Formats: sequence, structure tokens, C-alpha cells
Amino acid sequence: GAGLDEDGDPLTLVWAADGVPIGAGISFSRNDLTQGSHTITLTVKDSKGATGTAFTSINVVANGKPSVTITSPPNGSTHMEASAVTFTGSGYDAEDGNLTGNSLVWTSGSTVIGTGTSFTKSDLAVGTHTIALIAIDKLGSASVATISITIKPLDNPPVAAINPMVKVYTLYDSIVFSGSATDTEDDLN
Repeated sequence: GAGLDEDGDPLTLVWAADGVPIGAGISFSRNDLTQGSHTITLTVKDSKGATGTAFTSINVVANGKPSVTITSPPNGSTHMEASAVTFTGSGYDAEDGNLTGNSLVWTSGSTVIGTGTSFTKSDLAVGTHTIALIAIDKLGSASVATISITIKPLDNPPVAAINPMVKVYTLYDSIVFSGSATDTEDDLN
């Protein structure tokens, strides 16, 4: 099997990057290779000193996370049900430049509601939504910006109330009628 020679003796596996040993064994990991191209060599030696060698090239790139900003709607804003809400944002990655299209994903909770730098949505459910803009670069690094918005019901009917009145009046008495009205959308009193 892997790791044993034809006599059942263990094989020695040595890994190198650009001629410098970086590990041993069938599998290992490293996170300290420098940026740039590297020639990776695997040298296998059996108990009698015979060797086999394999080569591959890898490229290590610097990949910072993108920046991301939501510019509208404002954080904490309130919108009426069924009204058009425009979402605008941007993402920038040092390696990829300005991010657009599917590199910018908008979510409400775990539901994708749009992509790109701007879109309009008019069917968000009544309630408070945590809106996230996720910027994803070509190598999969991501950053997230979030805001909270509230969608209010389209129309709650106004409430009418008659102030207490005497129930019996004499003919030709001056009767004072008094009441109040409130509307949750307009705050009328």
C-alpha cells in the first residue's frame, strides 16, 4: 500500500518547495509559503535507497478581503408595505477592482433578494429585516455589511372614539359633540 515498499518496509516521503524541505509523510499542511510561484517536489525513498520524484507548480497569491458598503436605504429606515425600496451598495477588492453582478449578493435573513450594485424590491414582508450585502472576490474571500429596515403594514384603518356624553337632552339644549381620531401611519389626533 501507500507508504510501504515491495518488501513491506516503510517509504520515506519528503516534500520541498523550491528545493527547501517543507514537510514529510503522505500528507501535511503549511500556511507559510510566500507569495509567488513555487515548484513543489515530492521525493520518495525506499529502504534500499532507490528514489522516485514528482513535481508540480503552485502559485500563492495575496488575497485580501473585499470592502463592502450599503449606501441605501438608510439603516433603521421604515418603508410602507408594497412600496418600492431601492437597495444600493458597492464592493471593492484590491485584486479584482470594483465588484458587480453576482459578486454582490443581497440577503434578507437567509433569503437572497437581489444581486449587483443596485436593485428595487417591493414585496418585502411586513416586519423588521436584517439586510446583508455580501461582497465575494474571485478567490472566494467575502465581506459583509448589514443594515436593519422595517416594513410597516400598508394601511391600518384610523380609530374613531366618541367622548362620554349625557344620554338624554332636552329639546333645544346645546349639545356638545366631542371625539378623537388616531391613525398609526399618520399619527393624527
